Amino acid sequence: MHLGESKTVFISLLNEDGTPFDSAGSTFEWWLAKTSHSDKLLQKKLGAGLVLDTGGINVILNSADTYDLIPELYYHELKIYLGSTGLSVSTVGTVHLRPALDMRVVVNP
Repeated sequence: MHLGESKTVFISLLNEDGTPFDSAGSTFEWWLAKTSHSDKLLQKKLGAGLVLDTGGINVILNSADTYDLIPELYYHELKIYLGSTGLSVSTVGTVHLRPALDMRVVVNP
């Protein structure tokens, strides 16, 4: 992924036996940080950058989400809060944020 790039990332949500995950009663949180133990730099929740889709969830990244980050490797994680039954970490991994030219639109006064 490049700095300032708009991107939709699909994360498949399946049970261990391969059947579709039933998301009823669950809430979701996706975040990006330098490491798994550092402060969150970017966070998405349902209705605010996370969208449930058939068989999974979409993480919607807008260009402004990454413009001010430093190009390097970042940790990301999707957590599913299963109501009263607990917590599941669905996905963890590394995002390689690559440099790019600043292509923000500048409006002259």
